[in-house]
Amino acid sequence: MAAFEYGETVLFEGYDGVECVRVTCWQAERGGLVVTRRSAGELSQWCFGESPHVAELSFDEVQTSALARYLNVEREEELAAELAIEFSGTDGWTRIASVMRKLPLWENYFEKIA
Repeated sequence: MAAFEYGETVLFEGYDGVECVRVTCWQAERGGLVVTRRSAGELSQWCFGESPHVAELSFDEVQTSALARYLNVEREEELAAELAIEFSGTDGWTRIASVMRKLPLWENYFEKIA
């Protein structure tokens, strides 16, 4: 798996003997937020045609603030810790994306799958 980003919070990390998955988040520039899912193994190869596979959600400052309000987080610096509590698990990335779809400005998010 890739090295940690500076200030990265691990929401989930696991290996079941076949697939290795790590879901992380970190504060980006100008108050944004990045959530990344990295997977490697036979399942990633079958599903995405590559292993390792990286999927990334990037949110700007407005979207990050909306997520913080939704989760009742007073300071955005605490958002990563709250995400670790609320969205731990291999499906954390997908569940965060699902919540963001309910919030304003969802259409402006950036998803990078590489």
